[in-house]
Amino acid sequence: MVSMLVGTAVGAQGTIYRTTDGGVTWTFQQSGTTLPLQDVDFVDANTGTAVGVFGTILRTTNGGTTWTPQTSNQNATLYGVDFLDADLGYAVGQPQSRDNFVLKTTDGGATWTRQLTPTTLFLYSVSFVDANNGWAVGQSGT
Repeated sequence: MVSMLVGTAVGAQGTIYRTTDGGVTWTFQQSGTTLPLQDVDFVDANTGTAVGVFGTILRTTNGGTTWTPQTSNQNATLYGVDFLDADLGYAVGQPQSRDNFVLKTTDGGATWTRQLTPTTLFLYSVSFVDANNGWAVGQSGT
């Protein structure tokens, strides 16, 4: 949610809906994918990122009028995404191998770097308060 009035929701088959009136009405947005989306995060009214299955990452810089695919180089389901600003962001999910990871970008998602974590359990959500301090939560109370 960007504000009390502006918010975006994602879901099955690449579904994206946006509200600008606090949820009274919702407008469908074309995502360009039919893959399920798991999470979305906006840093302002225009700039947002959605993540989903098979490493799907979509980015908008115009409030969702258009969504552009980004390359994660992962075949994992991404469950959570969090951006501190338009450039610095993190995504977490279910890896295909036994190594868990956090994906990090410092260039608005043009490139994503895999950061290994000390757990092999799935991570479902991530939240950073600044460039150095954040939390990821996941399976079995991780």
